[in-house]
Amino acid sequence: AAVYFDFDRTELDREAQDAIRYAATKLKSDPTLLVEIRGFCDYMGSFDYNEGLSQRRADKVKNELVRVYRINPDRIVANGRGKLLNPKTRFRGNRRCNFFYSK
Repeated sequence: AAVYFDFDRTELDREAQDAIRYAATKLKSDPTLLVEIRGFCDYMGSFDYNEGLSQRRADKVKNELVRVYRINPDRIVANGRGKLLNPKTRFRGNRRCNFFYSK
């Protein structure tokens, strides 16, 4: 599951909440599991701006896991990766956070 965002936003909608709930369930079912949350932006905007926005998105998802689901923050890495170059349009599919699990 991925968390998708509206253009230039970090707010979490119902679909985002569902994806985060799924991640929390997975993390709670295995206390040895770690997760990296990678945040991305679409092509629009400067490199520096999108670096910051992607990090804010990843932080938002991490904070939700910690605050709402009481996941230990030491098990979560929030990593803003900046903008994706394709497609070169405003594209919701690129405005996202993905979960990468490891032990």
